[in-house]
Amino acid sequence: MSSLWRSMSLRLPYPEFFDGVSGLTVEQFQKIKGFPNAFWGWGGEDDDLWNRVRNAGYSVSRPEGDTGKSKSISHHHRGRVQFLGRYTPLRKSKERQGLDGLNNLNYLNITYDALYKSITVNLTPELAQVNEY
Repeated sequence: MSSLWRSMSLRLPYPEFFDGVSGLTVEQFQKIKGFPNAFWGWGGEDDDLWNRVRNAGYSVSRPEGDTGKSKSISHHHRGRVQFLGRYTPLRKSKERQGLDGLNNLNYLNITYDALYKSITVNLTPELAQVNEY
């Protein structure tokens, strides 16, 4: 939904850039197996999500012109560690997609509200490890 960021001079840094505001249906999210769990800290998770979307056969559309402009809330990576090992799981993104995501979470609690569903999961780095990489 967001394709041009003021913080990036209103252009994509690279064609596969998949960050900011995006939208998927529940069915699409389930088909791509959700977010990857193999990334800790910051870096790589958005690129892996792009791979999941493309590997599932979906295309990415971006709004044109002013519709896709957005401004990020100022955020710093202070206190968050960059995931330096991100290239290893990224290279195996397609193989990991069926093993890492919604299907390797340990669901602890699910509660329903009128407007949302709250899901609590246990996710540790050990759960996110997949033997293929």
